Amino acid sequence: MKIGIMADTHDNMVNMEKAIDWLNNAAHLWDKDAQYWLGMAYLKGYGVGKDLIQAYKWFNLAASSAHEDAHMMLAAVAVQI
Repeated sequence: MKIGIMADTHDNMVNMEKAIDWLNNAAHLWDKDAQYWLGMAYLKGYGVGKDLIQAYKWFNLAASSAHEDAHMMLAAVAVQI
């Protein structure tokens, strides 16, 4: 049972790393949704280390591209920095 749980956790970590790579690539190509979700990843520490400065950066870029939810998250992160 524990081996199955460890394998599942490993697979999820690998999938998360792949997802972060895809988001990062798309975000650098000015995809506002990818920028937003990369900001969320940094805010929550999903697949990357929790980093409020990076979260702010990506939310700011998404907000500058008119992503609706990014404006709210940008303000929420700003009060935490």
